[in-house]
Amino acid sequence: MGKNKGSRPGGGGNADQFNNCEAVNIDGLLASQQPRAMAFVKEESVVTLELVSHGNRDIVEVKLRGALLGTLFANDLDKLIDCMKKGYPFFGVVTEISGARCVIWVQSGKPTS
Repeated sequence: MGKNKGSRPGGGGNADQFNNCEAVNIDGLLASQQPRAMAFVKEESVVTLELVSHGNRDIVEVKLRGALLGTLFANDLDKLIDCMKKGYPFFGVVTEISGARCVIWVQSGKPTS
């Protein structure tokens, strides 16, 4: 999806990678965007991910320097939420912004910058 896709490890999606929380590596879309906070987002922005419970439903909030940008939508969201519940840390990198479309590459670990 994003322009940095070629530099990402493990994009093949084999079963061992999918079952290993440390190897979770997915693209997601930012939903429920907060326009004021989005004004500060650019490609390659590093964002934080927080697991939040709303009633009986878990969501992943995406934040930039503490400001809520929106929520994450991804095909593998259930796996990500399961890993976050187990205590694995994750962060994201904005790989594409095009109009209302904002793609976030989610990976395990903590950002190095």
